[in-house]
Amino acid sequence: MDQRLYDAEALIDAVIASTDVACMSTSALRDQVQGLDRLERKIAGLQALTVGEVARKDAWDDGVSKSPEAWVAKTTGAGWGEACRTVALGTRLAKLPDTAKALTSGRISEAQAVQVATGAAADPHAEAHLLRTAQWTSVKELTAESKRVVARATDHTQDEQDRVHRTRFVRFGVQHDGAWTMEARLTKVAGAKVQEALEHYAKVEFEAARGNGTWVTHSAYLADGLVAMSETARNGSATGERSGPLALVEVRVDHAALVRGSVAEGEVCEIEGIGPIPLAEAERLASDSVLRLLLIKGGVVQKISNTTRTIPPRLKQAIIDRDRTCVVPGCDVSWNLEIDHRVPFAQGGLTDEENLARLCHEHHRQKTA
Repeated sequence: MDQRLYDAEALIDAVIASTDVACMSTSALRDQVQGLDRLERKIAGLQALTVGEVARKDAWDDGVSKSPEAWVAKTTGAGWGEACRTVALGTRLAKLPDTAKALTSGRISEAQAVQVATGAAADPHAEAHLLRTAQWTSVKELTAESKRVVARATDHTQDEQDRVHRTRFVRFGVQHDGAWTMEARLTKVAGAKVQEALEHYAKVEFEAARGNGTWVTHSAYLADGLVAMSETARNGSATGERSGPLALVEVRVDHAALVRGSVAEGEVCEIEGIGPIPLAEAERLASDSVLRLLLIKGGVVQKISNTTRTIPPRLKQAIIDRDRTCVVPGCDVSWNLEIDHRVPFAQGGLTDEENLARLCHEHHRQKTA
């Protein structure tokens, strides 16, 4: 280790030994927390850069460790996930000098650096944008923007979701204290449906608990909601209908992206709280009865498809009574008519009387094609 680091460590030891935080004023405590945070950021940056060189020069190969991540975990006492993040960050920082400088100067945190580096690894031109984003948004918002950058830069997003779907699973287990556990792996869309349904049931449990004057964590209400959702499914009617609510997945997508067929820089196609999804997946979801489509123009929601694709019985009968024949001029076919969305549901067309019309099978096929 550099002798200057030994000297710095000795100085820090002396400061720690002579500091009594209990005797500090509130303003001094706040200042010290901020100062320590800057110091921690700088040290984390130097450590990440050092780890990156360790990986690049194979300095981790001590004859025992099987990988840079294993060596970092053993040397620092970090968990496996943390060790993987450190190695990945250090490796990427070698090619991202601006991000490395921002981290080692204390301008951004290690968590922010991870998100900037992740996005910039997929699209190097996005590094400056992500660094600016890190300056004025939270880590959560930066993470969302980094995911959008990766989604735009990745040509095989749908392939990746298909791969995730092929490796999907739900596993059950019992811990040593008798607690039942569950672990799952799903695609973003499937996970969003489960999450939305759980959130609804959790809200019901929360309201009931508030009425009784009891309070627990949100994760506990989610657990209660999972049990309630399971009981609702089990107690469904003999016809197979369920009394519980459907999960309503909210997809934000730019209108221009839908028309163009691809998502450009600055545009979104994502599930709120989950992250970007392939445009093809959003179009496929449009035929699902659990989708709410928010059409975006210039970052502002222009139209909300707040009804489902499924046509209510009364509305269906009204359309049948109104359109006795195919609505295409000159076509008088009156049998085997099909109800169609004039403006496709995937493009924000609502399931209402104005946007629905009956077409014969041939004209419906031609319109779809």
